[in-house]
Amino acid sequence: MPRKKGRRRKRRTHVAGGGEQDGDGGRKIPRSFVIRRGELPVSLKDLVPDMRRMFMPHTALHLKERKKGKMKDYLGVAGKLGISHFWLVSCTERGAYLRVGKYPRGPTLTFHLEGFSLSKDVKASQRRPVSLESNDMKEPPLLVMNNFTNGPDHVKIMATVFENMFPKLDVKNVALSNVRRVILVDYDSQAETVSMRHFLLRATLAGLSKPVRSMVVRHKIPHLKGLKDISQIAEEGGTGFVSSDSEGEGPEESQVNLPQTLGKTKRKGGKTTLRLREVGPRLTMKLVKVEELFCEGKVFYHAYIHRSADEEYEMQRRHDVRKEEKARRRREQEENVKRKQLAKQKRTSANEVVDKDEEDYDDDDDFDADDISEEAESDVEDEAKRDKPKNNGKPPLRKKTKTR
Repeated sequence: MPRKKGRRRKRRTHVAGGGEQDGDGGRKIPRSFVIRRGELPVSLKDLVPDMRRMFMPHTALHLKERKKGKMKDYLGVAGKLGISHFWLVSCTERGAYLRVGKYPRGPTLTFHLEGFSLSKDVKASQRRPVSLESNDMKEPPLLVMNNFTNGPDHVKIMATVFENMFPKLDVKNVALSNVRRVILVDYDSQAETVSMRHFLLRATLAGLSKPVRSMVVRHKIPHLKGLKDISQIAEEGGTGFVSSDSEGEGPEESQVNLPQTLGKTKRKGGKTTLRLREVGPRLTMKLVKVEELFCEGKVFYHAYIHRSADEEYEMQRRHDVRKEEKARRRREQEENVKRKQLAKQKRTSANEVVDKDEEDYDDDDDFDADDISEEAESDVEDEAKRDKPKNNGKPPLRKKTKTR
């Protein structure tokens, strides 16, 4: 840090409120809670921290849950922390369920978990597994959605909820070094299921053999035994350097020209290959219900219950009655609060007036001992003489009694 005349000069400046808003448009960043509800099996308990890592950094990774904790406890702090979405994991006799709610005005989507795989299960199935690092979770993931464009209304609602869960990405000003993860959400219209997968995005140099890439990226000298000429290092598939199919460069569609410099070895305009490495978890779920508000309200869609027009009209009428009754009670509560506040103000003002009168009365009663008149002094002396005992303080004499 440069100094001027022995004093530290500040060069870095911080934007106020940068943790709550985006840097461009000042929009609020969506944040989420992943919470367990009720008793869960061990596998579902392990799924909760995996989902929290998937939604990092705008989620509570080490959220502590109590057995006696209620939903209102989380809602009480949601507004202060800027929480916009809730993921509620629960389990019943029929299966595992996942509710996604937009706080505070809804809607709420209820999914049935058809199947899921933990991060450790995904790693166990890979030949060369990869793990999430701290730098990978500093920036939000890139959301990729598939087959959500053409569909019924409940599919469009799902797409809107998933899109609003992650901050908007400015393609023109984004730094490629910050795009490290990808979340793929795919909708199967035939099975009516939604699959969610979590990947790491890696960019590698294209057009280089494995030994050359190892020297350029890792600064590692390959084993030269069995080579007749140094040029064999650059040849793909040379003696002792047969690479597997998984380490190939892939199709040409995966090769792109970098618009920005990425790291020390990947320069602007260079050809690179993009690779996706799955880190988990995997989720396969089916939409069961769509509610209007947060965990309550009118049911827009239900996968198993279908109502006629008359039943929908009757249900809407009941909702309107409940809404009017709720608004009436709220108005009554507000009126009662205002009335009590006015009464309190009146009592406070009355007490202030009484205290002021008492102070004025005490000021009038103040006097000086030198202002006592001579008549008052004589009256005090006469009173003292009357109260003075006759025997000058000696105890009274007892009468002698004759004894026989």
